[in-house]
Amino acid sequence: MRIWVCVLDPFDEIKIAKAILESLTNLAPNLHELQTILQNIQQSLKGKKFLLILDDVWEENSAKWEQLKDCLQCGSSGSRNLVTTRKEIAANAIGCIDIYKIGQLSAEDSWLLFSQIAFFGWSNGERGPFEDIGKKIVSRCKDLPLAVKTLGSLLFTKKSKTEWQTIMDSEVWELENAEVDIFPHLWLSYNDLSPPLRQCFSYCAIFSKDHLIIKEKLIKSWMAHGYLKETSRKDMERIGEEYFQNLASRSFFQDINIDKFSYISYTCKMHDIVHDFAQYIRRDECFSMEVCSSVELSMESVNKEARYSRIVLAEGSLPGCFYDVKKLRGLIVESKRDSVLTTVLPILFNELTCLRSLDLSYCKIREIPSTISQLIHLRQLDLSYNSELKLLPEALCVNYIICKL
Repeated sequence: MRIWVCVLDPFDEIKIAKAILESLTNLAPNLHELQTILQNIQQSLKGKKFLLILDDVWEENSAKWEQLKDCLQCGSSGSRNLVTTRKEIAANAIGCIDIYKIGQLSAEDSWLLFSQIAFFGWSNGERGPFEDIGKKIVSRCKDLPLAVKTLGSLLFTKKSKTEWQTIMDSEVWELENAEVDIFPHLWLSYNDLSPPLRQCFSYCAIFSKDHLIIKEKLIKSWMAHGYLKETSRKDMERIGEEYFQNLASRSFFQDINIDKFSYISYTCKMHDIVHDFAQYIRRDECFSMEVCSSVELSMESVNKEARYSRIVLAEGSLPGCFYDVKKLRGLIVESKRDSVLTTVLPILFNELTCLRSLDLSYCKIREIPSTISQLIHLRQLDLSYNSELKLLPEALCVNYIICKL
């Protein structure tokens, strides 16, 4: 039995436990108490041999892992937990016995990876004149696989030595700004995009890390925000498809798959460093927050000019200061409790009237308030997986809205 869970930061033991249980049962658990979830995990694992992979761990507080570790003692002999992390202190906190440090690529492997991408389909005669400059560019990637892959994808589209030399001589390599120093290879690919493609890529900062992005839904969001302009020969959906494929070919997206149920819609993810880069691009326009009644929230770090947000409602309601972000255009809401949104939605619809896209999927909504008529700019509304929602207000029929149920 194999289980793979992406942990990420901030640490959420309930979310991790639910992900483990969902992987074991192939069902999304409608449970909210940690102890109940852990008991179900124990029942599923008892006496069975399993491999649990906890991917991308950041939490350094060992106390936060104790309940989950105790729960996993019920497997049969030979069961193993595998942890991936960029911080050795996090591996020690979770109790790892054997730690294997994975080094960078060798210079030979970096060049091989780059060549497979940048020279794909080229003959030996075609690639020969580019190899010297190509090796110099690869040396600047510091043997980091993502950097090599990203630049290989970029240079695959460049067919002249002048273009390759321009990449080699770019000032981006010399900048000392901390953020630029982390993302030089991504800056080069990003700067090579057209303005609409830059908007489409950086919009993805609104998603959480390791989020499974549905291509069709993403394209609808691009349409709602006006990033796609139809022409006499192509409609917006077709242009959106071309944009998606362009970004994927440049390694901005990864793990691209056809949805196993529809066999049509693609899904993808973003490498966490690519996601960090998108968030850096939109750092003044996009923010995320988790709302708990027991925690006093501060909006000091949130720009009131922000355009995009992802909100996780655990308990309580949104702080009043949230509604000061009047120019918000895109909002994703995740609700952990059945009744939380009952009081939130009427106020939200009255206050955030600039919204163009609103994702309320999986929020256990029973009713949509009539005040949704205030959202005169709304172009995309996702109400999918709200099984108790039976009736929609007439206001949704007034404007042109892409509504998914």
